[in-house]
This record gives sequence, C-alpha cells and structure tokens, in this order.
Amino acid sequence: MPAGNADGADVCARLFQTILGQLQSQGVTGVRIFVTFCNASSQAFSTCDGSVPWDPSVYPAQQTWIQNVGNFFADVHTAGIQNVTLTTGSGVAPNTYSASTSSTSSPIGSCSSSKNCCNFTGSTVDFDPLLPYGLDPGNNNFPICGYWWDNSDNFGWNQAPINPYFLGWTNFFNVLNAVFHQANPNPQTEPPLVTISELDVQQELNIQTFTAQARWVYDNSALASASPQYSQYVYSGIVDVLAAVRGLMSANAFDPKRVAYSAGETDTNSATSNCANEYDDYARNAGIANMTQVINAGWAGVPTGFQPTDFLVCGGTIDSTRMFQSPIYSSQPDIVDIHAYPNVMGTTNTDAMIQQVAALDYGDIPHFLAEAGLQSADIVIGETYSGAIDPLNQGTSGSPNWCQLGQYESPAGAPSDNVAGFNNEGVSNPLSSYTVTFRPWMELEDLTGVCFPYGGGPGNSNNYQTVNYNGQGPYTRTNN
Repeated sequence: MPAGNADGADVCARLFQTILGQLQSQGVTGVRIFVTFCNASSQAFSTCDGSVPWDPSVYPAQQTWIQNVGNFFADVHTAGIQNVTLTTGSGVAPNTYSASTSSTSSPIGSCSSSKNCCNFTGSTVDFDPLLPYGLDPGNNNFPICGYWWDNSDNFGWNQAPINPYFLGWTNFFNVLNAVFHQANPNPQTEPPLVTISELDVQQELNIQTFTAQARWVYDNSALASASPQYSQYVYSGIVDVLAAVRGLMSANAFDPKRVAYSAGETDTNSATSNCANEYDDYARNAGIANMTQVINAGWAGVPTGFQPTDFLVCGGTIDSTRMFQSPIYSSQPDIVDIHAYPNVMGTTNTDAMIQQVAALDYGDIPHFLAEAGLQSADIVIGETYSGAIDPLNQGTSGSPNWCQLGQYESPAGAPSDNVAGFNNEGVSNPLSSYTVTFRPWMELEDLTGVCFPYGGGPGNSNNYQTVNYNGQGPYTRTNN
C-alpha cells in the first residue's frame, strides 16, 4: 500500500487484516496481488520514466513502500494464507508519455521511415514507462505493430518503437528482488512469511497479435537498461528477462519454475465454434499456445493461410518469412495461468450459454497440455468470474457496464455456471483430473465501487466478494 497518513494507514491495515481473515475462513489458500510500481496506488518510484533508481537507502518513500509490502505479507501470513501470486502490470494515464514518430526508433532503425516501424503512419507514439514498446494513440493505445492494425506480418518484436521512458530492466529486477526478500526475509534460518507461488511477469499477453509483447520474455529494445549487475542475462543484444527473474526467485529460495506469463482464453460469438490452429491444437488456446512458443524458441504470431472463423484464427501454416521466431530457448514453467470468463461474445448470456462455453473452453485445455508436454504442470484459472455478482450492479443508462462482460449482462449465476461447465467438460482427458486452482477476480481496494465492492456497496450488507461464504459458494472445494 502507498505511504500516507499514519492513522489512515492503520485503519487500512486493520481492514485488510479483517478481509484476509474472512477469505481464509472460506477456504482461500492464496491471494493474487497486482503491483504496478508507479501509479497512484503503488508508489515504488516517484517518477516512472527510469530517472529515479530503486534505492530505498536514498529515497525514503521507497523505504516506506517496501516496508508496507512486508507488513502486508505479514498480515497474509497471520491470516493463515500461505500462497501469494504477484502480477506486475502497466501504469495508466497520466503515466503515459508521448513523442513524435520521427524522433523514435525501433531496434532496426528510425521510425521516420515507416518501414522500420511496421508501416506505422501516425504522427505521435505513446509510451507507458512500464512497457518496453510504443503504443498507438489513435488505436486505443494498443502496441504498435499489431498484426490486424498495422499489416506488420508479425514483425513487432523487431519493429515496435523503443520506449525512451522505460522504467528499465535494472529497476524492474531490483524492485522485484526487494519484494521477494520481504516475502522471505531470512531464507537461511526461517521459513518464508509467504510463498511466492507464482510470479505473473506480465498478464494476459496476446503474442499472436502483438509479437512486440515477446520483449517481456526476451527483450531486444532496452539493452542499456540492464546494468552490469545483470550482465549474465544479457547476450547477443538481448536481455533474457525470463532467466533474470527466475534467478531472483532462486536467490530468494522460491521455485524459479513458478515464473509465468498469463494469457486469456479466446471466446467467440458462438457457443460452439472451435477449430484447429497451426500448432495442431485448438484455436481457443491461442494465447497460451503462442506464449509457450515464445519461451521455447518456437514460431509465434498469425500463420499464413489461416481462416478467420468467429474471431478464431483457424488453420494456416507456420511461415518463416512472415512469423516471428523467438530467439532463445528456455524450459517451460511448471504452472499454466489462463484467464477465462467463458461467454458468448456480443450478447446477453444465459446460464446455459455460459455452462456450454465453459465446458468447451476447459475441455480444450488438456489437449494443449499434452501438445506442450505440460501434463504435470499446475493449472490456474488465474482470473475468472467473481464468487458472486453484486445485484446492485445494474449497468448505467447510455453506457452500460456489467463489469464481468462489459456492456453485456452476465447472469447472476455466472460463477456457478463457470464451475458447472468445468465439471461437465470432456470425459476422455478432463481438466478436472489435473491440479486446478480457480482464482475469482476481486478488487479489495475498491470498497464502494460499482463493480466489485467489498461489502456489497452502499445500503447492502451482503458481501459480494465471497468465494465460499458459509461453505455455499460456487468455488467450494470438492474432490474433483
């Protein structure tokens, strides 16, 4: 939590201690924490442009921030919750910077020649200092060099603009190391306060569309931002981000194979659409399939000759002239993190629709695990429907927001439908035979917000952040 008024911080701490205790009483064994390092809710850095290094001995605000991290881990431990997933994430405006396109460059040359930057013709490039690539301000700030928008032929890893405001890999690694140390202050003499059971280095990467995002694994754009301290992870003009973070996990006595990158499941505007992709897997698994390819030096991106079907990239062949080949081989994590909100896109869903899509989505995953040789991995449905949906959330006139599915309403039974679909998916190799953890989305810092209020919001005493309230929640543990 950020530094602030002492009395306010004490009240906040007591509130979180109560919440954590309530979660543990419902059978929760782990929590996920979203850390952005330098936005309004997480001030590890007073500026987020790389100009302020991570050095708590020099910057008192950083010392306060990292102490609060340790205090929070202590509260999690006291509540009886052992496992913590850390997710790092990008910031939000006003942390975004802009520069003229002509003044920016990609790893292969100046963007004043659009051929060096995926044919990008915009006049300015936006930069989020927590992302190692440029963003298109005219296209919802998606990464420049997205396949569908820039006709880039999957060349984003080489051609997306370099971010001159990037926080930098040394800062990124150092602050992560400090967080790990707070979780395990005395690894030689004492067990950890909490176990970093997963580090989600960057969430919901869409490598198929934006190969520039592969820089989160192997980065060719910010070599100078990795100091000599991390020289063993820099070679051939590439920062091996995955190896560096795994090294830090090991140094703090955590399992390096729990470093992962989450990806979303691909749903469509049909409850039945499915097809094979270029990897002989199901196209609904495109997110995790492409992520796996990046880690193991495979081919990623959109294949040649595919057939677009209900938002799925069906068929096609791997094409060395148009796809991106990852430059380094690493072993796969022993955890697979998939974010899934099974639904039929673009419509109001019924209970039956969500159950049907959930069975299809979860039924596809074992095939991917077999294809990738990950049958022994732990499976995390790393973000999914909340334990209950707040009935006060009725959308707003003119701009409806149903939170779970945006402008389209999901039924109040969506969490239970999600579990029912999981239990009813294929019988030949069911996902329920694997070690699977569901992580329903919560936003505990938002006490009275419209979407995910803790306590049900104004005028409602019910708790709609529940998981298994009184043992009756949809995610109650079973033998499956």
